Parts: sequence; C-alpha cells; structure tokens
Amino acid sequence: MRHFRRAVIGVGLLTIGLCSQARAQQVLEQVPSDAVGVFEVKDLQGLSTKIAKLAKTLGIDQFQPQWADPLGSLQDQMGVKQGLNKHGDMAIAFFNPKQNGGKEGPPGGEQVPPLVVLLPTDDYKAFLGNFQDVKDAGNDISEVTVPKNSEKLFIVHRGNYAEAAMKKELLGKPAGMKLEGPAAKEAKDRDAILYFDMKSVRPHLQEGYKQFRGEIQKQLKENNPMGAQLPPGMLALLDKAAGQFISDASSLALVFNLNDAGLATTFVSNFEPDSYFGKLMSQAKNTDQPMLAGLPQRTYLMYFGAVITPQVADQLMDDVIKTLKEHPGKGDQEAISRYFEDSRQYMDATRSIAGGMVAPEPGESFLQMVGVSKGDAQKIFDAGKRVMSNAGAMNAMNGNSKMKTKVTMGEPTTVNDVKFQPYTMTFEFDPNDPMAAQQKQILGMLYGRNGMTGDIGIVNDQTVLNVQGGSQKLLTDALASAKANSDNFENSSELKDVRSQLPRERGAEFYLALDNVANTVVKIAKQQGMPVQFRLPPNLPPIGATIATEGSAARVDAFIPTKLVESMTAAVMQTIMQMNGGGQNGGV
Repeated sequence: MRHFRRAVIGVGLLTIGLCSQARAQQVLEQVPSDAVGVFEVKDLQGLSTKIAKLAKTLGIDQFQPQWADPLGSLQDQMGVKQGLNKHGDMAIAFFNPKQNGGKEGPPGGEQVPPLVVLLPTDDYKAFLGNFQDVKDAGNDISEVTVPKNSEKLFIVHRGNYAEAAMKKELLGKPAGMKLEGPAAKEAKDRDAILYFDMKSVRPHLQEGYKQFRGEIQKQLKENNPMGAQLPPGMLALLDKAAGQFISDASSLALVFNLNDAGLATTFVSNFEPDSYFGKLMSQAKNTDQPMLAGLPQRTYLMYFGAVITPQVADQLMDDVIKTLKEHPGKGDQEAISRYFEDSRQYMDATRSIAGGMVAPEPGESFLQMVGVSKGDAQKIFDAGKRVMSNAGAMNAMNGNSKMKTKVTMGEPTTVNDVKFQPYTMTFEFDPNDPMAAQQKQILGMLYGRNGMTGDIGIVNDQTVLNVQGGSQKLLTDALASAKANSDNFENSSELKDVRSQLPRERGAEFYLALDNVANTVVKIAKQQGMPVQFRLPPNLPPIGATIATEGSAARVDAFIPTKLVESMTAAVMQTIMQMNGGGQNGGV
C-alpha cells in the first residue's frame, strides 16, 4: 500500500510545526502494547497553520502551492476528507519487523517496518465513508479498500481515534506507550516526539551495527583511492563505544518544537542508571554560568564553551588508553600511549574550555582558532605542549599514512608581560603521489604555505591561552580579553535570542554563525575570480546547541532561528536568479 504509506510518512515529516496543548485523552494511550516506538503529532490543524506560515515567510509557497495549506493538500492526497478531527493528535506506532512480518521493500532495499497509524476522528462512521468496500473483519475491525490505489487496509475504532494498519494482527489491544526519563517531560511541552524503546530493539540494533561495521571495512578495501586505513585500536574503540551505547541505552527520543522564533529540537538518550554510560551521565556536571568569557571581540565562524568533570574525563581517557594498548597497530605504540596519557593529564587539569574559529581576513590562512583553558594553568600548559609535540603519533596509528606531521617549538616570546611558546606544525607528503599532492593543497589553503602556526602561554594561575593562525593583533587582543576574563558575547542581542530557546543548565554550548561562514566562502570565491553576488543582512543570529546531562540521561538541544533561515534562503535564491540572468528562468 505504497501511496497510503507515503502519505502517512508525509504527515510525520510535517510534525515539526505543531502547537502543543493538554487534551483529555492522549493518543499515546491508544498505542498497541507491542509497539517498539512511536511518532506523536499534536494538533494537526495547528501543524498546518504553522507550516503554512513558515512556508510563506521563506517564499516556498510561491513555487510549491501545496505548502499554503499542508493539511488540506494531504487530505486530498490521502482521500480522507470526512470524519477527521483536524485539531486532534495523531501517532504512528512502529513494530519490530522480525516479529511482525515487515513488508519487503524494493529490490536491493531494506525491509519496511510494520506500522499502525492512529488518526483523530470526530465522526468514526463518516471516517469509514472515505473508503470503499467496507467489511466486518471481526473484533470490531473493518476491512476497507483505499480508493486511490485499491489496496486493503484494516481499521478499528479506539476511543477518539481510528487505528489503521495493513495487517489485522497489528491492531491489538492498546496498553499505551509510556515515555521515560526527560523525554516524558519534554513531550508535554513540545510539539512532536519520535520515541523508541531501546530494550525492545536492542538485538536488532546489535545486528545492524555488525552489518555497518562490515560495510565500513568493505568500502575501505574496495573503494579507497586515498589508501586510508582504520587501525585496530580505532576500530576497537568504535566497537566498544557502539556496543556500550546499544547495551546501556534504555530509550531514545527526538523532540520538535516550532514557534515564530525558529525550530527547536531535543535529542534525549536515557541510560540504565547502573550502566557504564548511566553512571558517567550521573557524575557529569552542568552549569548556568557564562562559558565564553575570555574570547576576544571578533567575527567568528563558530564558537563554543564547556565545563569539564574531572572524574568523567579521567574514566573516558583511561578506557581509551586501555583499549588502544589491547589492540596495537603498526605505528609507534609508545608515542601513541604518550599522546593519550598527555591528553588525559591535560583534561585532568582543566575545568573549563572556551574556543572559537575566527573569520579570516583576505590573505590570511583560513583556519584561525582561539582557545582559553581554565584550571591548573601550569599543568595545562605543560601537558598541552607535550600533546602538540607528539601530534604525529596520531598519523603513526595508520601504518600506511601518506602524510607525516612534524611539530617544532620555537624560541619563547613575550607579549605584554606574558611568555608564549610559539610552535609550528608542518606536513610532509610523497611528492610522487597525486593524492598526496591534493592533500597538500587543501592543508595549504587551511593553514598557509608554512603550516599551522600558534602560540600558547600562561596568562595567570588559572588561565592558559592558545592562539592558532591569525595575526599578531589577534594574539594581542586575545591576551587582553583572557586577562580581563571579558565576556564579549554578553550583550549580543542575537545570541540572547538563541540562548532563550535553549536550556540554561548545560555542560557545553556551541554556536555556528552560518552567515559569517557563507560570507567567508563568498570572499574566498571572489579572490579566486568567481563573480559571486551574495548578500546577507548584518548581525544574524547563529544556530545554537547545548549538551547536558539529566540524571542518567544525556540530552542535546539545538535551535535554528527563523530569521537566519529566511535570510539565507532569500540570499541563495537571489544569487541563483542572478546566475540565471536576472531570474528569467524563475530563479530556481
């Protein structure tokens, strides 16, 4: 029943615009007891109205008219015009395909998982009138024919909902889907949620990971022109992380919320409290304090801040080092061990990190970073120098690496009474290898022809500053900001608007200034002689994200501002129109 399934999935994809309200009877209460996951949607008409408003804001409705009334267009496509409660909630319940006979997909494709769809009704008899050949299939279940494609469907009346499936056996007695952990709280206030019970699908996921792992190794062997390899230690780390995650996670949820300001999403992974990841999450600390203090006033492509929980970082590094020692590769194992041991000491001494990637000026290297680490400054500085000096160990992990990395420490310099250690990282390639030549060209564009340069120094007893690339002025300004511990983002109205949509308590925050990224790319293109015309309004809000823990759960929240999407869309369309001769071809 391809068209019906496509229509159902279409409804699900539109759920990011729902408006959440409390209701007397929840759709999750009607989900069959053997479902392993559910996709819940609230207030279909609210969804349609918000999606239509966003489509109009972005100008999508001008060339895709169906977006002016998404729900109405969907009803026409499905042929469901009677008996549907447009302001009700809907849900799609998922089942284990191996237990419920999932339908085979197209040749070479995967098995289609069985679904049950719950649609809100205000007149069930009228709802059945949307179909042909309505027959009694027993147990109050009706067998119907879908007019659009003449395929069979089974429907049963459950409270205020019509429950539909392609297999009669899926329409079991409802026991409800009970959400656990932070997902249960988020679902009450958000517009839509995709939720999976990991315990029910754990064997299926473990088998899926084995297939994924095999595919990676196959691609590296058969389709690998650059000769890259996955060292035994890295493969063992991947196996350990994936296996531990699958065994420890009890549920996963992806939550959506759309308002006039933009789209907010939350990913929540709930872990068993006594599991490896569950214990780590319980130990990790969040904060509501500023995280970006110390970074200089600059135009950034991206910037971030994080707090470090020492016992969590130490446990993770211990396990990494142990796994690598148990699975040695072809490289210098002593150098690799030193690299990770020094990294652990660096993390042990660090309590917080703030960093940013600065937009380059014409003629400067593309990759310019400022990092401010706080904690035991002397230990951070010493461990940081050792980590950089031994950076080539990471290349040594791959015995067939075509690139060699060398780090050279220069003579110490003094800037405004602070002693800095200059360093240079250079890259050596096989001059007879065409692929190596391409790598050299890319790294030259990122770091400059002389490699990556930087300076690291102790600002005070608690602060270490590390500046990579950029000018002497960037180093001087970064030092002044680090000394004063200035928060140059505090008064940014654009950033405040984004932060207001994200959790106040977090362990890390990250911001992507997509407008600055786009403007930088356009500048580089113009330097290469490309006549690109691309204009954005100034001071657009960034895309924001936070990482936090809540009990034994981990959560990642993100927010995409409507103003940013609207401006980027308009600029891209205008550029396309100009490339097409002033929009003579419709601009797209």
